[in-house]
Amino acid sequence: MRRVLVMALVCLLFACAGWRVAAQTDDGQMLQHMEHEWTDAYQHRDRAALARILADDWRGQYPWGARTKTQSLDEMMKGGDVIQSITFGPMQVRLYGDTAVVMGSDDESTVVNGKSVSGHYTWTDVWVLRDGRWQAVASQMTIVAKA
Repeated sequence: MRRVLVMALVCLLFACAGWRVAAQTDDGQMLQHMEHEWTDAYQHRDRAALARILADDWRGQYPWGARTKTQSLDEMMKGGDVIQSITFGPMQVRLYGDTAVVMGSDDESTVVNGKSVSGHYTWTDVWVLRDGRWQAVASQMTIVAKA
């Protein structure tokens, strides 16, 4: 009887581990999708979508300066930030419970405050699961010089 109970517990542990792997895969795919939604919101000046994606305490560090959520929304709406085209490279998602780090790269044609900042970028976004939904809380983007 004891052996059966131990085997049942071992099976349960493997089943739970499999469930967690599936949940991480689903969250990883969701976060990659949200990275694309974020860019789409900028391209279409969709304030509501961007306000949903960015947490109220979000901060971004960019080659052109630091921004809060409010500053980023305002620049997008007044047309100061324009993503003309973008091609994403591979993304890597790392999950740490209710926190995730997404690292990626892209090639983009972008204008910020009337100046072209187009090029190849690498970036890192930190996401937190709050009230059942993922929100970006911090971002850092670096332009990579072509060799």
